[in-house]
Amino acid sequence: MRNPIFSCLFGLAASVSFALSAAADPLLGGAGTTLGGPAAAVTPAPVNATVTRSGKIVLTVSIAIKSAVPTAQPIYCQLNSAHYGTSTILETLAVKATRNGSTASCTVPLNYSWRLPDANGSIANTLTVVSGQYEFGTPTVMARNHTSGLATISPIPANGATTALSASVTF
Repeated sequence: MRNPIFSCLFGLAASVSFALSAAADPLLGGAGTTLGGPAAAVTPAPVNATVTRSGKIVLTVSIAIKSAVPTAQPIYCQLNSAHYGTSTILETLAVKATRNGSTASCTVPLNYSWRLPDANGSIANTLTVVSGQYEFGTPTVMARNHTSGLATISPIPANGATTALSASVTF
């Protein structure tokens, strides 16, 4: 049979011992060392650690226009970049293409800065080329849309890196 007084005193002694060790241990908020010598170097696992990844993805698109998109109707290139890992973040940027007869081109410079739980994961990219739809609430003569997958960037580049992508599209 256990002695309830002994159990209570033993528990109290353990608490006091931990408190004294914590007061003497700089890693636990104290200023000295424990009685057995210097405290062991312990690095606790960070709680809710994050890493910031920032950079730029530059997409260059060449468009061969084969559809009956009127020359006065603008064409836009949209880059969609998403981080898939322990969290999902989506960045989107659209720019107006420059038309020249039956061709068009655009450069989409997408800057990103993401706080992530860790540096793992990748960046999946898609291109959407669109003309028409509704511009300022007015339907256009012809709506045309093209979406295609681009290269996945893995691993996520170091901070400040610029990643170049290119695509050729028949529209």
